[in-house]
Amino acid sequence: MIKPILNAAGRSHLFLAVYCFKKAMFLLCAIEIRFASRTSDIPVPKTSSLPVFSDNVLPSMLIHLGVLDISECPHIPSSLFPDPASELQSLLAKVAEGTEIVAKMPNEPPPEGPALTENQSYILRAAAIDACEMIAVVAHSLDSAKIESVGAPESTLEWMHSMTLQDLDLWLWSVAKDRPDYRKLERFSLKNTVMF
Repeated sequence: MIKPILNAAGRSHLFLAVYCFKKAMFLLCAIEIRFASRTSDIPVPKTSSLPVFSDNVLPSMLIHLGVLDISECPHIPSSLFPDPASELQSLLAKVAEGTEIVAKMPNEPPPEGPALTENQSYILRAAAIDACEMIAVVAHSLDSAKIESVGAPESTLEWMHSMTLQDLDLWLWSVAKDRPDYRKLERFSLKNTVMF
């Protein structure tokens, strides 16, 4: 959730110390994937500790899935996105059996969402990075009793404890692209930028 920090005068300010270098971090990850298995004198970066590669997809998905709540953010009008509560139950439900994966269907871009300013885009990208960090912390701290209480299989605990931020990033990206109801969700845009 994005929450403003109030100063002594009661004015809200949002202080973020988050750097958003999606393309640079994506490049480092690609280099590691491509060259890590080769024996070489060239040092290959270890990217397992990098944050998610936040662009416009991750924050938009996290808003739709109810992870990011912008209703009290003074910098981003909550009217820019539809009320996530209205569709949350259907989005969190399992996809219907036999549903075709969108990636295998004719390529059609998702509907364009609200156009944001550079500052608004940055706030949402930084919030997504922070939210994914918190998701990973919770996943790594779960115990078997909690997993059993929600009816998840025992194997869930193992992959939750080993989940990396890149795993979470790739999962959000793949379901945003492949699941038909997620593909229809609006993603915000920032015009005239190479950022995304």
